Amino acid sequence: MGKIAIVGFHNLHLMQFLYKYTEILDRHNVEYDVLYWERDEVKYPIKFNGTPIKYSYITSNYMPKWKKVLGYLKCRRFFINQIKKNKYDKLILLTTQTAIALSPLVLARYKERFIFDFRDLTMEKLPPYKAVEMQLIKHAAFVSISSPGFIEFLSSKGDYVLSHNCKNLLVNKKDISKDEPIRITFWGMVRQEAFQKRICDKFGNDNRFILSYHGEGCTEQLAEYCQEKGYSNICLTGRYYPEDIEIFVADTDILLNLYENEGKQEHALTVKLYDGIRYQLPMLVARDSFMEQYLKDYHFAKAIDLERVKPEEIIEWYFQLREDMLNLEFKRFAKQIELDDEIFESKLMKFVGNK
Repeated sequence: MGKIAIVGFHNLHLMQFLYKYTEILDRHNVEYDVLYWERDEVKYPIKFNGTPIKYSYITSNYMPKWKKVLGYLKCRRFFINQIKKNKYDKLILLTTQTAIALSPLVLARYKERFIFDFRDLTMEKLPPYKAVEMQLIKHAAFVSISSPGFIEFLSSKGDYVLSHNCKNLLVNKKDISKDEPIRITFWGMVRQEAFQKRICDKFGNDNRFILSYHGEGCTEQLAEYCQEKGYSNICLTGRYYPEDIEIFVADTDILLNLYENEGKQEHALTVKLYDGIRYQLPMLVARDSFMEQYLKDYHFAKAIDLERVKPEEIIEWYFQLREDMLNLEFKRFAKQIELDDEIFESKLMKFVGNK
């Protein structure tokens, strides 16, 4: 068994999918290194047995763009040097950004000896970018995808394995509150500012609802917008830690898993989907999205067209949900994830064992 490196251009705490690999490798006593970019000064605990190798270059949202690009180029050079120095036999490349950045080295020296972990659509509309991506898919040992919805944008010739954006998905039963106001909650990176403002307009000052946002992104802009509009039933906070999610869950009736249907989100299965399953939270998803298609047989997901839906429709759907039915549905979904994860683990261990 040769030396393995897992590589990602992110802080450890943002590499949620890293643990899909490390937990399996640790369980099978496989040695590996984790190459990552430490972008801030917050120290996060190491939760894997592999050897961490970090590139440290502090960035912020307020940093000039040229400094961010410089950091990216320096990190790329650091990773290439580490890969050559340590003479890894196999690579696991986390996200398209990592795979594209290292593609000259990977396609020259690691054909059929790397895993391409594909989590989101990025710049596939650019022909040169898409061409490199197709070469990576063609020459990967396999491509780990977080949503089957991405395949229509990618080469049909790839060897794809579904790798859900979750780990150890144990379903925790949560009682359904039949009282108003109904508490609708979002947590995660707050993007799509214009769309989020329309969500605020839909529920703002409707006393039948409380709308809460937790996370970084355009939160400050939304807070200013809500203040200008005089919305008193909308709460916005900032950065949180994973352990805070259980606090949010206690104050949530419906999970806001709703995004505008544009390139990145239309075909995705979001991390929040799995939070909803884990905590048995009914959720709102976008009409005509892959998420609607994927969840069409489950009552816990309500697909809506934000512009057309009436708040009364959401209230009626929510109060008609039965706890016994939801409990069975969430467990059925979790069982399917478990089966998919078994296939992923088998594929990963075959990759590790092949020299």
